[in-house]
Amino acid sequence: MAELRLSKLDPEEKVLPASWKSIESEVESLVSSAEKNQEKIKKDFARITEKISSMEEQWGFEDRLRKIFGQIQEESDRQGIIVTEADLERLDLLQKEIVSLEKQLSDITQKKKEKGVLLKERKEKIQEYNKYLNSIKEELTNVFNNLLSGDGAILNNTMNVDIETQFASEEYLEVIRNCAKHDLEEKDSVRFPNRNALIKLFKQLGSDKIIASFDDGSFSDWQIEGIGQESLSFFNYIENKEEVGMRLQELLPTLSFHLYWRPDQSREFKPLKRCSIGERGTALLSIILVSGREPLIIDQPEDDLDHFYLSETLTPIIKEVKKRRQLIFATHDANIVVNCDAELIIIVKAEVWRIISPIFTTIEETENRSKIVEVLEGGVRAFEQRSKRYNLSLLKKDTDISNGN
Repeated sequence: MAELRLSKLDPEEKVLPASWKSIESEVESLVSSAEKNQEKIKKDFARITEKISSMEEQWGFEDRLRKIFGQIQEESDRQGIIVTEADLERLDLLQKEIVSLEKQLSDITQKKKEKGVLLKERKEKIQEYNKYLNSIKEELTNVFNNLLSGDGAILNNTMNVDIETQFASEEYLEVIRNCAKHDLEEKDSVRFPNRNALIKLFKQLGSDKIIASFDDGSFSDWQIEGIGQESLSFFNYIENKEEVGMRLQELLPTLSFHLYWRPDQSREFKPLKRCSIGERGTALLSIILVSGREPLIIDQPEDDLDHFYLSETLTPIIKEVKKRRQLIFATHDANIVVNCDAELIIIVKAEVWRIISPIFTTIEETENRSKIVEVLEGGVRAFEQRSKRYNLSLLKKDTDISNGN
């Protein structure tokens, strides 16, 4: 989310347009809603997991109980012996023990049914959360698609937003390390695999595959350099695989946001957080230009921007935006005045905060071009480029300017 907060580049809240602030606000609201929903689901998962885990403690006795039960039944069914009074008393005790064991087995069967219900509840909550997360992702995608369509369509080649679902692979490691239980005979023979290789493997597998492996108890297809069969023995010998899988499910996936930018189509997109100050300033000014249709006044943008970005990135954006929005620049940069085809140029001189004899002119008025060149950096070259671009013949006065006369 922090990558999307361009408002931190505008601490005085005087530059960033209200439309972008509205987008930031909407994104924050959606993310906050997702986080609250995630916390609720986590608490529900923890409750269900604890309940299932408490049941599991009783199931370890099931095989032993059934064995004893079978032995007692076999002995009590022996009818070919001489029954003494002592035998009758012993059989009576055995019958009572049978009834007790039957009840315990019945309780275990009932708890297994309860476990099935709880597992189903967990599954439904996971599906519900994933559906909700996808809806948030879709809403956020629409927010930025709306920005990059219509008035902001010209930014499609310079700005891109990536919203993806991710899981915390390092947290998965900690849960497995802390929750996994091994048979005492095997405990000393297994070692936790190489951390970096395991993180790489987890990112390759994805959360669904990791959890499914714990549910199935099979890790045979976990193959990556640095993780061999000896390392996989750590997972194969885990006794409480199902519980570990449930604990991993409690680490719900989240959404990650990445805002990418590039100055032109010849460059690769890169995360805005890795861009230089000049690149970030260009991205910010691009958003300001396309956001809204009310008149916009910008004071000397060239002070904080590289000449390349002004000429190659912002010039085409300014030329497109000025078709629908009045743009007023206070500038000494020829790219903005000449190459952006300014429709009105006001040449001013100021003394003690007072404007003296402003000259109102246009690019086409050749008699004032020498005055324009005097106050613009790169003015001569800009006029020459403009003439070539529009296939215009330089007038004599233009020629004089280019020759320094």
